[in-house]
Amino acid sequence: MSTDHPHSVLELHRTYRYLLLIEVILTIVVLTLMIATRVGLL
Repeated sequence: MSTDHPHSVLELHRTYRYLLLIEVILTIVVLTLMIATRVGLL
């Protein structure tokens, strides 16, 4: 019953890609803030 669920797998894959995208965006924002703070201090 739970061996064949392509829709569920697709949903999980989509959620994983969405979380990965959020992680990348957060990393870029943090790096930008760090660089801005370092430049501001210098």
